[in-house]
Amino acid sequence: FIYFDFHKEVSWIKKVQSQEYSRVPGTLSKLADYYLRKRLDILGEKPLVVDRRLGRPFPYMAFWFADAFGLANSEAVRKLALSLVYISICVSARDDLVDAKLRLNGRKVSTHALTCLMDLYYNKYFQIFKALFPPTSRFWYVISNCFNDWQAYEAWSFLFNSLDDFDPLSQHFLRKSSQYLLAITLPTIAATAFLTNNEPKIPQITRYLRYYWMGWKMVDDIKDWERDINTPKFSHSSVI
Repeated sequence: FIYFDFHKEVSWIKKVQSQEYSRVPGTLSKLADYYLRKRLDILGEKPLVVDRRLGRPFPYMAFWFADAFGLANSEAVRKLALSLVYISICVSARDDLVDAKLRLNGRKVSTHALTCLMDLYYNKYFQIFKALFPPTSRFWYVISNCFNDWQAYEAWSFLFNSLDDFDPLSQHFLRKSSQYLLAITLPTIAATAFLTNNEPKIPQITRYLRYYWMGWKMVDDIKDWERDINTPKFSHSSVI
């Protein structure tokens, strides 16, 4: 029920994504289609199947917190859920940019195309918050810190040395390796807090998300170990 209670909202998201996809420039249409239908299953037509080992936080996390905080503005709730969809596309495209292995129709996707797609969807993401908060809002302090943390994670990930002595199940490693997940989800949930006068709860929300994603990191690594063991930096896995 925590998924199907929001069927109408998800249907709205699919409608918006389908309309936006129809306006994506032709040079990016196949790449956008890959993320919307195959990689992230945003426009998938199959019935929703939830992996009980992981749950399905995107975009449902926005609905759950909006419901818990009493955010009655349905348009704002839908837009916040949409923000999680946009940032998911950005993160996935960035991962493929770093891996430099994505191929569509037998051809390697250019880094320029991936960067352009990321910029396209990040602008959509940014515009949602721009419409919700004035320039003077403390929300912008929160989101700027989040994106600084995301960049710090990217630097840590690149510089990480698998030969160093480290404990893959330690709080330090799990916190660092899941840092970007906190950074990309906190802005949406913090926005919900600001819109419902729950700003004092943001530190508590941050702690919750931090430990949620640390746990999710372990479960995801267990699920994906056979695939991860063939990647150059499998040492980022907490279980290999």
